Amino acid sequence: MKSTGQKIKSRREQLGLTQSELGKLLGISQNTINQYENKNWKNPSAKVVAKLAEALGVPTIYLLDENCQVLDDASEEVLLTKFRKLNTRNQKLAIEIIKTLDKIPEINKEIVRMQRRLVL
Repeated sequence: MKSTGQKIKSRREQLGLTQSELGKLLGISQNTINQYENKNWKNPSAKVVAKLAEALGVPTIYLLDENCQVLDDASEEVLLTKFRKLNTRNQKLAIEIIKTLDKIPEINKEIVRMQRRLVL
């Protein structure tokens, strides 16, 4: 699992941008980008997060949630191709499975909360 700083650096490099170039796109300094990439990602404004996500071509949740990962274009294309080959019934089932998988982090948080109550 990558930290937010690692995600920023990795995506910036995938796009062939220097820290300075990314900073210019966002209207912030190269030093600030360097700080973001080196674990000094401390409460950036919503505006900065949105601009950074847009410049990197990723959803904002990708930057805000260290558990969120983004697939590369080739992986997405493989998944879409396989999905399109499914019949309508199985496509609906796949969508329901994805929705269920999306709930797992919240379910895990609730389990931890319940465990803490039992310990207390």
